[in-house]
Amino acid sequence: DGESTYSLAPPKAPKPPKPPPPTEHDYAREEADGGAAWASLPAEHRSAIDGLLLARLQAKKSRQWEAADAMRSQLNELGVYVDDGRKVYKLLGKEELSDAYTRDPADDSGVVLNATDEATLVGRLSARRQAQRSRDYAGADAIRDELRAVARQGGCSIVFDDRKHTYRFTTLAGAPGGKRSRDEEGGAAERSRLDRELADHRGGGGGGGGGGGGGGSDGVGGSGGHGYRRSEEAGQREIDEEEQAQIDALLLERVQAKRVRDFARADDLRDRLREHDCFVDDRANTYVCRILAKRRRSSDRASEGSEARPPALSTPPPPPPPPPPPPPSTR
Repeated sequence: DGESTYSLAPPKAPKPPKPPPPTEHDYAREEADGGAAWASLPAEHRSAIDGLLLARLQAKKSRQWEAADAMRSQLNELGVYVDDGRKVYKLLGKEELSDAYTRDPADDSGVVLNATDEATLVGRLSARRQAQRSRDYAGADAIRDELRAVARQGGCSIVFDDRKHTYRFTTLAGAPGGKRSRDEEGGAAERSRLDRELADHRGGGGGGGGGGGGGGSDGVGGSGGHGYRRSEEAGQREIDEEEQAQIDALLLERVQAKRVRDFARADDLRDRLREHDCFVDDRANTYVCRILAKRRRSSDRASEGSEARPPALSTPPPPPPPPPPPPPSTR
């Protein structure tokens, strides 16, 4: 445009055509029995598996992920599991396709189940397995958490082996000589920490200060068996004995909820403590009762009103008596 000129250039080369969709899938079959299980399938069954593998590959090429996931679920229903990373698929045996769980023969926990409870447990484990196969992982996790909560109420924990379709029980401290799961180790560590805090509190709460029995409800030692002590932070509001007893009860109940890993209940109790303007520091095992801004403003307004009010006047003196009348004239 600056020189008002133009030039001619050869036309751009056309884009290469898109490759045609694949006509065969590129998954290799993984066989553990020399192909006996595959050969025993009817020809229609094998054709359906090959067709689903091909259709799923075409769906992935066209970025139709939902359709590809649906075809994967159909393959799972036929007993075929696909490994996309290794580009292989395998046909599982009857024992692997079964959803029934059995108790691990190595279970030495001593937990006894009656027939009804065992049937209920096996039914819930089968429902969890079906949820996993339909890719409903949230539902499978909900069933897992439900079973673990029931086991904790009975004083034990439950461990699943999805590959062997077995389950076993352990005590909350772990099976003798066994290996605990990460969840069990985390729960045991939390319980151990809380036990140490309670033991330290019970052992040292009675004489914390040099002569006067530290650990009163209004001091920094804390009381109530919860292991928390009141912080030394300045500017806290005063608490009477009745409210201190309520705070101690909420703190103790919150510690007990954390010991059984009922964290929703612990959070609810934390919010109830905040209604008392009480804030908990779990790392330092302290709590502080602050004067919130709203309460401080109301107290400031009350004090300002009292200062602005003029002092009360004393009773005014009575008025002086009127002067006497003049004497009468003698004229």
